[in-house]
Amino acid sequence: MSVARAIPDDDPMTSSVGEWLTSVGLSEYTSKLVVDGGLNSFDQLLTLSRSDLQALGVHSRQHLDTLLDAISAVPRHVDRHTTTHTASFVVDRV
Repeated sequence: MSVARAIPDDDPMTSSVGEWLTSVGLSEYTSKLVVDGGLNSFDQLLTLSRSDLQALGVHSRQHLDTLLDAISAVPRHVDRHTTTHTASFVVDRV
C-alpha cells in the first residue's frame, strides 16, 4: 500500500473513519474500530498506538503496519471538532 493512498481524495475534514479505512484497503476493520471500538474521529485515530490497535482486535502484523503507516500520513489538523479525543476511551470500551 502506498502511503499516498492513506488520505481520501476528498477533503479529509468531511471523510469518516470508515471511509478512510476503506481507502487504505482495510474496510474489514470498520466494525471492530468504528462500531465496537467507538473510534469515530480522526482526532481519536491519531492517538492510537500498536498496542491500542491490538486491543481493538487488529492482530495481523501486516495490517498493524499498514494502519500505523496510514495513521502517520493523516494531516494533524483533521477533525479537531470532536469532544471525545483519547485512545484510552476507545480501548476501555472493548
